[in-house]
Amino acid sequence: MEITSVKVQAHQLAVYSILLLCVYVLPLLCLCFFFFLSTCLFWLSGTACLSGAEADSVVVKPLVASEAEVEVWNRKILVLRVPYQEFSPEDRAKFAVERLNQIPANLPVYRVDAVDVVEGGNRGAWIRVNGRNILGIIEGDEDRAGGESFETYRQHAVTSVFSLLQTRKMQFHWPLLLRSVGFSLLATLLFALAGWGVLRLSLRGMIYLRRLGRDTKTQVVLGGVNITPYLVSFVSGLVTIFKALLLLSISYIWLIFVLSRFPYTEPFGLQLSGFLFLYFRAFGSALLAAVPGLFTVAVILYITRLLVTVITRFFYAVEDDSIKIR
Repeated sequence: MEITSVKVQAHQLAVYSILLLCVYVLPLLCLCFFFFLSTCLFWLSGTACLSGAEADSVVVKPLVASEAEVEVWNRKILVLRVPYQEFSPEDRAKFAVERLNQIPANLPVYRVDAVDVVEGGNRGAWIRVNGRNILGIIEGDEDRAGGESFETYRQHAVTSVFSLLQTRKMQFHWPLLLRSVGFSLLATLLFALAGWGVLRLSLRGMIYLRRLGRDTKTQVVLGGVNITPYLVSFVSGLVTIFKALLLLSISYIWLIFVLSRFPYTEPFGLQLSGFLFLYFRAFGSALLAAVPGLFTVAVILYITRLLVTVITRFFYAVEDDSIKIR
């Protein structure tokens, strides 16, 4: 009977160890795996090097009711803020988008410049492509609330139009397309393998937990109550939650990578990666801000544990007559 009791205690110790491993180590392993996968895919896609300013630029600034955004190929070219004669900012933006879309995508060279004009007492400029007027801007379109000058706004318009035309031209560049498709297929294969691995590991873990719950030699009894089924259900729920989080994380990173490979969908990838970058930056800032409080809690716990240990040893000594109280 005594040997059987020792075996049961050993099995219970093993069960406790496994449960503690799942509760404390499994979340840490999932987090490490997520960061490792994020780093690898961001390094491949080239979006991990977003600076704080670049990440902030991903956030879309809400437009005022009278403003209109010139957006072509999922890219914001510039914002028009004032009307011109009978044309509202929305009309001007619509005409600008039509003229930009009419520019051929297979021209060998794009020469983009700005020519200052004054019409009706209004100072403005024409943004030209290969000598053709494409986009008209006037004084007042600049972001005066943000301290932007008209010269800076004009130069930004020239740069944005040139970048748009070059990007659209690269979309039909076969070497780039083949390379993008190849990297996307490789990322999809890695995504499938990672997803299969997560599902496989979670399935094995669930099978092992069910087997552990049915094993009569590994029952955990607390206060005369068999709590093994409750512990197994709790750990199974944790495994399911972490499996879902890992699959969502892998899918999110895979989507960022694939979208960032192609010029047309690159802005979507940058927005997704910028959101993730801002989230982790906020999380890291909050974690750093909580370090002093966590350190204080750790010191209090250490002192409390030390006092409990001293008091416990004192009473044990009194019980063993090592210390006599008169």
